[in-house]
Amino acid sequence: MRYPAPPKAQAAIKSVVGEVVSSQGAKLSQAVVHLKDRKTLEVKTRIADKEGKYVFRGLDRDADYEIHAEYQGASSPNKNVSHFDDRDEIYLVLEIPSK
Repeated sequence: MRYPAPPKAQAAIKSVVGEVVSSQGAKLSQAVVHLKDRKTLEVKTRIADKEGKYVFRGLDRDADYEIHAEYQGASSPNKNVSHFDDRDEIYLVLEIPSK
């Protein structure tokens, strides 16, 4: 007797993508973006591309994260990514205030 295969579970990964901008809306290439796992405290870092965009892929869907960007000595406010957010891809704009 053959049994049907169990249903496939939802992928255990998600992505956080977005862009880093100034308070005037300019795209900030070379901004440093930090993503911290709030449980393990592991930090992943990306450098924004020439259009100010960044990408973090392969993130644990069950983890909570904190993200912020830094550019020329200034930092964006921290933003949170909750494990309750069930989107596969979360888009966040990180705004760096003017000095």
